[in-house]
Amino acid sequence: HRLFGYTPEQVAGKSHDELLNHISTDINFDTMVEIIALKGKYTFDFHVQRADGTPIVVESTQSFMNDEKGNPYFIIGISHDITDRVAAEKILKESEANLKAIFQSTSQSFMLMDTDTRIIAFNENASKTIQSFYHIQLKKGDDFKQFVLPDRYEKFAHHFKEVMNRKI
Repeated sequence: HRLFGYTPEQVAGKSHDELLNHISTDINFDTMVEIIALKGKYTFDFHVQRADGTPIVVESTQSFMNDEKGNPYFIIGISHDITDRVAAEKILKESEANLKAIFQSTSQSFMLMDTDTRIIAFNENASKTIQSFYHIQLKKGDDFKQFVLPDRYEKFAHHFKEVMNRKI
């Protein structure tokens, strides 16, 4: 009752189905029961409005509880508010889409590396540049150090260390 903002009196005597049917149209209980019967448990997300009208996103895991003979007797579930996580994931996806658009639309070559100089992402221009100079197909996970000329390696290592130490 606390998750959805209802008082104990408002939920007393109501089944889980009655409560969730009242506050959400995302849930198909027949499908949920079929999946639980097949898999043993079911985790799903749904959108609801709390009693005060605040919209939230809830993740719920449901399982059958069996009687003494091993037959399904009732469904028990654990639900929690994941609204903040869903919002953060949306922002992250939008940021990734923006970064990808910038990466792909520039005429410059861009590569994103991890702290071990492994390439995480690159744009098409970077791929074409590596292909034309080294005759190698650039791929995620490549070590960028292999593309540094021997006479420039010391300078690269120095600058990389400064970047990692946030001096530049």
